Amino acid sequence: MLIASATTTAAEAAVSILLLLHLQRGFGLGVIEAAYVFLPGAIALMVLPPLLHKVVLRAGRRRAVIAASVFSAIFAVSLAWAASPVLISVLWILSGVAWAVLMPIEQAVVAEAAPDSVGTAMGVYTAVGLLSGAVGAIAAGVLYEFSSWQAACLVSAALILCGAVLGPWAIRRLGVADVPAEESPAVPGP
Repeated sequence: MLIASATTTAAEAAVSILLLLHLQRGFGLGVIEAAYVFLPGAIALMVLPPLLHKVVLRAGRRRAVIAASVFSAIFAVSLAWAASPVLISVLWILSGVAWAVLMPIEQAVVAEAAPDSVGTAMGVYTAVGLLSGAVGAIAAGVLYEFSSWQAACLVSAALILCGAVLGPWAIRRLGVADVPAEESPAVPGP
């Protein structure tokens, strides 16, 4: 699961930094204008996980990971030819929706795979995420500098699509439930 998470996190970090560079260089946006482009996707990532969990309960984790990875890769490919900051902002929502599905699944799978050491497992998961995010950002800068904007987006999309294969494989390999048990509501005390 850590390999799947690291691959997609590196690619998503690359897309994020590529987007920021492109908004500044390609469209001449300042910091505040660029933040407005990122805002709708950030709101989607913040608000949607509880709602999308119901979809995961019906579809299963493996299918949800595949769908979210494909949507995120479509975003990265579309970004390569997006002609305006408004369109990019709308596309960024698609990435936020994908991460609103992926992150809770990854965290739940890591926690379930290590029931006796959840804290350690989550610490390793977080460290791998931070490290792969840094690697992705550096790689994106190099790609952007020495190749084209489109090539950098396509490389990121290809890495994100790897998550559509690695994520379901990891879930199956770890032996965690594909369809998580629905939590029962807390029973109020006396």
